[in-house]
Amino acid sequence: MRRPSAGSTPATGSSWRQGARSMADLVAEAAEPGVTQLLATESMLLDQRRFSDWLTLWAPDGCYWIPVDPDLVDGRDAVNHVLDDLGRLRTRVDRLLGPAAHTEEPPARSARVLGTTITLASSELTHVVTPFVLTAHRHGRTALVSGHYHHHLRTTADGLRIVTKRVDLIDADAPLNSLPTLL
Repeated sequence: MRRPSAGSTPATGSSWRQGARSMADLVAEAAEPGVTQLLATESMLLDQRRFSDWLTLWAPDGCYWIPVDPDLVDGRDAVNHVLDDLGRLRTRVDRLLGPAAHTEEPPARSARVLGTTITLASSELTHVVTPFVLTAHRHGRTALVSGHYHHHLRTTADGLRIVTKRVDLIDADAPLNSLPTLL
């Protein structure tokens, strides 16, 4: 099992999990209102299936990652539920919105609830962690999933943009068959 190292970058090994941090480090700040607003907007866009609008929240070097092993530091040489750069994410969104998306028929209805967002680090990128619970319903079945979102955000001339979104599911080693892939 690989453990994160402190002070590394998001794409190549960020400190994703709090296990490597001391208690003093865990006394983090609540996220600033702009961060909280961005994450609330992102959740609304995903729940409303406004995926094209959701893509506008991303930086050009964005990375969306749902690891199978929450202890992974780098997903490039590992099995993942999803590991997309922005180009692949656009392709995924095009497929989800296209007429041939039979796995999305009928589209899942979802609602997510975000917990308190905590800022773990703030320098060039702001690293925030947010617990979440997502309920999705499709084909008469309701699924519940929860975990933590890890966002790395960059301030740009257009406002905050998502550079990395990592979704650590509490049951990451289970199949995602009945859940939306855009968590």
